[in-house]
Amino acid sequence: MILAILILVARPAAGADTAFWQVGSYEDFLQGTLQDVSLNREGRLRLAPESRAVFSPDETLALALATDKNKNIYIGTGHQGKVFKVDPSGKGSLIFTAREPEIFALAVAADGALYVGSSPEGKIYRVAPDGKSAEFADLNTKYIWALAFDAKGNLFASTGDQGKIFKIDSSGKSELFFDSKQTHVMCLTFDRDGNLLAGSVPNGLIFRITPQAKAFVLYQSSYPEIHDVALETIKGHGPAGYLMALEVIAERLAGGDG
Repeated sequence: MILAILILVARPAAGADTAFWQVGSYEDFLQGTLQDVSLNREGRLRLAPESRAVFSPDETLALALATDKNKNIYIGTGHQGKVFKVDPSGKGSLIFTAREPEIFALAVAADGALYVGSSPEGKIYRVAPDGKSAEFADLNTKYIWALAFDAKGNLFASTGDQGKIFKIDSSGKSELFFDSKQTHVMCLTFDRDGNLLAGSVPNGLIFRITPQAKAFVLYQSSYPEIHDVALETIKGHGPAGYLMALEVIAERLAGGDG
């Protein structure tokens, strides 16, 4: 898609000059601000899905989201380590504040408990449905980027700045599950066969890791960061075979800045 833009420049007592320029590439469109449209890598513009504000906490950053079976939304925020719960009516409330300032990871267990990964020098906390909270696991790592449960109820945590994935049982006992040899493992999800999919920095790798911790590289991006991965789901059938990845063009973590 190429947009031709016409500008009439008025000059005193001299009529107007006409100037044209074209905007047609992905990079061109990124220079502007998109409103109610989406842009793909081929530079195609489409109407974006309708969006509306559900809840606006008085916080600078929303860093993590999770939902439960009752359609509650959980929001992990930055700078003050707060976690908010938003019910289906849109009513929000503060349910937990960590000692650490950043909440990058949230996951909801089958029993409805919320697990919170804090950073830096972070820990994993468990927030029960009744609101009671306690430290669940200390992984002795700088960043906890993502949390995900397997079908057996084990919790997996991806971390930085050593790129390791830990497996944590229901008692909070942790063990090293996989060492990616990357700096950060940013995201986790499970496929329908129980394999763990994980995206990394700085080589932009997506790993497929079996329950026996055998791994191979499923995909390598031309960009440094795989920030998130998701499997397309078919209603009533769970995850399908289509994998989607959010790739970050600039190396956002360079120099240690989060």
